[in-house]
Amino acid sequence: MTTAPPKLCLVSGDEELLVERAIANVIAVARAGIIDPFDNHTFQPGAVVRRADLAVAVSRMLASLAAKDPARGRTWSAGRVRFSDLAATHLAYPAASMAVTAGVLPAAPDNSFQPARAVTGAEAVEAVARIAALASAATTPGGAGSSGAR
Repeated sequence: MTTAPPKLCLVSGDEELLVERAIANVIAVARAGIIDPFDNHTFQPGAVVRRADLAVAVSRMLASLAAKDPARGRTWSAGRVRFSDLAATHLAYPAASMAVTAGVLPAAPDNSFQPARAVTGAEAVEAVARIAALASAATTPGGAGSSGAR
């Protein structure tokens, strides 16, 4: 009788469940077009996320919300923030401008966007909370996305 080789598992118990949930969430977000895998078809949760990267993900989420609330979506898309460090011709400019116009990401006090700066955990959490608030407002009766009064 032969036995199967032991499974290589880097985490166990509750950590294994968290990893499985994380993988499912990453796949769902990628399928929704919010994030893209790296060129080698991987996701690297330990990689540094720069403000430009977060702005792209935020702008994709805002575009999804705009489908439910077109008036707000037009406002977010029409915003043309003048950053001291990011020209309107920069590849990240449309996403950064939309994210700042929607109030999801802030510009620095000197009106810079700092696209290459690494995002802190606190900044990421704040951005997610702001997106969640916008999503809630777009879908609740009397919210911004409804036809009721605000």
